[in-house]
Amino acid sequence: MSLSLTLVGLETVCMNALVLLRFLQGSGEWRDLIGVLCGSLGVMSWTWFALHNAQQLKAGGFSAREWSILQGIKTGAVARMILAVAVFVQPQILPLELSSERWWAFGSAVVFMSVGGSWIANAL
Repeated sequence: MSLSLTLVGLETVCMNALVLLRFLQGSGEWRDLIGVLCGSLGVMSWTWFALHNAQQLKAGGFSAREWSILQGIKTGAVARMILAVAVFVQPQILPLELSSERWWAFGSAVVFMSVGGSWIANAL
């Protein structure tokens, strides 16, 4: 697993070589470097997740379908908690003035993306 993460890290450094060189030469900005760092951490965390997920599936206990359902349930629960905290901390981000048709369209898209991106994609 560490070799995979190392390769992903090197790939990320190569992709961002120009930003890093500009920063080292003194002409880059901190926000660019922070962006590279955040993007790199995001890519590496998703890579770790994929590798760890594959190890868990090989260890047994759950079929791929069951594992996908459990991941979807867990992701949905975490998303709801994050939404609750965000609305509590910054209630102005919730657009309450939207029409019911817009809310139904949003809800339908969320359900389609979650079911399509999780269960259907995993089945295929």
